[in-house]
Amino acid sequence: RLRSESQLLCYILPRQTSSQVVTPARPISLDRLCRVRQHKKAMAQLVRQAPESLRSSFLNGSPRLPPQQRRTPGHAALNPKPRGRMTHPTVATAQATPQRIESLRCLSPALGQNKVWLLDQFGVLHDGQKAYPSAADAVRELHEAGGRLIILSNSSRRIGATLQKLAPLGFDPAWFAGAITSGEVTHRMLAARPTAALRGLGRRCLHFTWGSRGAISLEGLDLEVVERAEEAEFLLAHGTEAMGRGDLAPAVPASLDEMRGLLEAAAARKLPMIVANPDLVTVSGESLITMPGTLARWYTEMGGGEVHLMGKPAAIVYEAAMEMAPNTTREDLIAVGDSLEHDIQGASDANVKTVFVVNGIHRKDLPACGEPGFEGELASLCDKLDVSARPTYYLPSFQW
Repeated sequence: RLRSESQLLCYILPRQTSSQVVTPARPISLDRLCRVRQHKKAMAQLVRQAPESLRSSFLNGSPRLPPQQRRTPGHAALNPKPRGRMTHPTVATAQATPQRIESLRCLSPALGQNKVWLLDQFGVLHDGQKAYPSAADAVRELHEAGGRLIILSNSSRRIGATLQKLAPLGFDPAWFAGAITSGEVTHRMLAARPTAALRGLGRRCLHFTWGSRGAISLEGLDLEVVERAEEAEFLLAHGTEAMGRGDLAPAVPASLDEMRGLLEAAAARKLPMIVANPDLVTVSGESLITMPGTLARWYTEMGGGEVHLMGKPAAIVYEAAMEMAPNTTREDLIAVGDSLEHDIQGASDANVKTVFVVNGIHRKDLPACGEPGFEGELASLCDKLDVSARPTYYLPSFQW
């Protein structure tokens, strides 16, 4: 009976109209549902609410469901979009029945009751070199309309100068209520070590960092940076250009192939990995550059140790956002981003509404926004990336 009800839940959860007519959609896996704290209650409720005809057909001889997407070895630790097991308290991921994605030409219709806006930087506000046309105007309009704007970025760096760096691009730091970066979360978690898993990491780390973009300081963390995987107790990934040697010595440039070799040696020892930037790639002008999330994916495919993500799509950053927005609920929040795997999936898992900006890292994967068949292509891309979430809204670019 549990199996039959599970099949029914998997079948009806993706889409349901206001008239309660159920339309088939891509099933979601039962193992994902089991991560929801109250999945049994949710299952029973959905079964009761289902049309009698459909409920009977399932409980008295279930039809065959479409085959589930196959998963690769190592998926349990980190699936192809890196969403590793976090050891901090997580939020419940039960979600309401998804509605049809709403297409927007600009942001203003989405203002509504959304009091707090969680804004991604790269691919939404700017490309790492210059602001996108109309992005600064859109931020100003949101601020003047009473929105509380928080930068929520998978940047490896701490928040110290995050807002000040936006000023030369045309964004007034006064428009923002604050910023949260995955680099800041990483630093605080390694300094405080609030969980048993973090306390058990040890102090000797192999440090993947940046070179030309500026190495990441580990000052105040009481860490010893080593050069060989055989000497390390854990891996720390801030960047993909160089290997750190501690704050008193310059980082040594390293290729991705060299980093892969170090990961293989570490995987043989099952060393845990801390990822300060879970992004796979990010925009840099007209190009895409490899980010630490790619290292995490490789490491998982090698069968390495447990991977801890310190940024989107992990729940920890959305919990931090709630702390910056007192007297609000998750219904007051809306997240804007260009990554389906990180911005859209992460916010959706945290029960936060989303705006997907098409002309970001996926701009070459999708047809022009609004073209016939766009939503079908978007759904296909989500399936290809193993993204179960769908955005609440989508629009071509960040404009008012």
